[in-house]
Amino acid sequence: MVEPARIIVVDGILVLWDRALRERFDLKIFVDTAADIRLIRRLRRDVAERNRTPEFVIEQYLDNVRPVDERFIEPSKTPRRRDHPGGRPQPPGARGVARSRALGKSHSTTNERPGSALTHSA
Repeated sequence: MVEPARIIVVDGILVLWDRALRERFDLKIFVDTAADIRLIRRLRRDVAERNRTPEFVIEQYLDNVRPVDERFIEPSKTPRRRDHPGGRPQPPGARGVARSRALGKSHSTTNERPGSALTHSA
């Protein structure tokens, strides 16, 4: 049970995939990293921390991780899956302003790391 609060952060890679859950959020932010960067991070982590071979990590990625990502995660990032309050589209510039507010930055000073992007839907 989650106690009522002004802001509740829900984190997880499949959070935006489930429509019933998505509809409960006032603001949705998807922090994205390029697929090649994700694979490199997974490869380094699994070899160093989980004692896996590079071949095993690549095979697991191609057989399991990538297909699940393509089926569930990628669709939750596309504009056609975005939910708009009252069925209204976002006003011009709303995405950047909401992203900046969510990050506690003024819109003019928001910087993103290379390989990362924020996808917002209201």
